Formats: sequence, C-alpha cells, structure tokens
Amino acid sequence: MSQNYFDALNVIKTPVWLISPVSGHIIFANTAAVQVMGDKTVDDLRKGAFSANAQDVLSMYIPELKTDQEIVEIWTVWRDGHETALSCRLSLTHHAPYGDIIVLKGFHIRHRPGLKRAAPLLTSEKARILCSLFSDKQRPDVADRPCSRRPNC
Repeated sequence: MSQNYFDALNVIKTPVWLISPVSGHIIFANTAAVQVMGDKTVDDLRKGAFSANAQDVLSMYIPELKTDQEIVEIWTVWRDGHETALSCRLSLTHHAPYGDIIVLKGFHIRHRPGLKRAAPLLTSEKARILCSLFSDKQRPDVADRPCSRRPNC
C-alpha cells in the first residue's frame, strides 16, 4: 500500500491514526490527527489527564478487534489551546507490507446544554438504571414512576 493511499485520509475532518500493534508506532496520522496531537506521542495521548483505556498496550485489543467487537478509548488531545478528551473508535485492518494495522478514528460526543462538559449523553436505558439505583427505596410508588417525574432524578 502506498503512502499516497494513506494521504486520502486527509480529507476526513476527524482525527485518524494508523498504528502498528506490534511496535505501537504511528504508521500514518491524517492532518486532523496531527493538529490535535501536537508534539505528543501515542503513549502520551493514551495516558493523559482525560485518557481512559482498558488495555495498557494497543496490541492487547487484537483478539477482540478480530471478532469485530467495538472498542473505544478516550485520549487526551490538544484543542483550542487546552487539553481535552477525544473518544477514539478502534478497528483492525490488514495491509501489506505492514500486516495488521489498528485504525483509530476520533469522534466527538455531542453534549446537551446544562450537562457538565465531561458527562456523556445518557441513553434512556442508562438513565432508567441510574434512577433506580439512586431512587428512594422506602417509597415504592416513587421507584415505579418514570425517571423524569422522580424527585432528584
């Protein structure tokens, strides 16, 4: 696969990294990825103040990625003059001469007005579960109400 093929990823407005799972080195980063990376390494992005990941090294995700499981990591990136979180969806592809390549595509989570910036959007299922966990258990009539009508929910 030629470098020119990778250059086509520069038209994507969200950050995209192609990373060797063996070495952990970046094979290619599109323009958007280079902008949010600054002078950081992949290790810096994965271990920053806002970062969250389930595995210490990217190669540990290979078995799950081979079964098309969805994996998301949160990386600490530089945007608008300060560090911030970027969610990255991982996938696996195979290209000669590189072999397996982990593709990380950044995506932005839209936040509703009024929620704290770090709080992700809640699905109705998650909201229902959270409300049941924190509901007033001495009042079963309250626990049976829809979440939006419960006190402190």
